[in-house]
Amino acid sequence: MWVSANQLTGYTPVHAIGSVDVIVNNVNGKIATAPRAYTYVGPTITGINPNHGPMKGGTSVGINGSLFQNGAIVTFDGISATVVTFLQCELHCRDNPGGSCGKRSWPERQYHGT
Repeated sequence: MWVSANQLTGYTPVHAIGSVDVIVNNVNGKIATAPRAYTYVGPTITGINPNHGPMKGGTSVGINGSLFQNGAIVTFDGISATVVTFLQCELHCRDNPGGSCGKRSWPERQYHGT
């Protein structure tokens, strides 16, 4: 949306994670480009507590980070966990019984939604 000769405002479209060029095409055919000026970011994990548990599963785990979305799917080495609490920066889940023994690199994660 045009605000003035020196300012435009608008909303970003849906896009994959990464940096993109921002381009303004004026009605007179003049074009301005700001290379890689905007970066789409995705969810990040900053901490997991606890980061270990028994091989029988069932451990309540807190996952801290940012940009989590309601409906996020959490997996531990490809096995789905049950998300019991959702906040934008924190997920609480219970890992499901049936995993195999051994220390893992946590977490393997999957997300869906908008």
